[in-house]
Amino acid sequence: MDNENISGHWIGIFTFDGENTTVDFTEDVRPKKFWMKPFIKKYLNKQQSTYIKYLKKALERRVETREVIPNFEE
Repeated sequence: MDNENISGHWIGIFTFDGENTTVDFTEDVRPKKFWMKPFIKKYLNKQQSTYIKYLKKALERRVETREVIPNFEE
């Protein structure tokens, strides 16, 4: 991600235990303006929450329409 206030990236590692899926986010983000530093964590949490919300909705639509979801473990 890169905008006028911050630059960097974040990744999410998804883990499935047979019943539940968890995601662990790792961030490498730097403020471009010194006064942004206290706000970065809250901003990233909001972005990641929004990502998960949209991902859940997309997966629910696939289940409702019975669209096949590929298994990437094979």
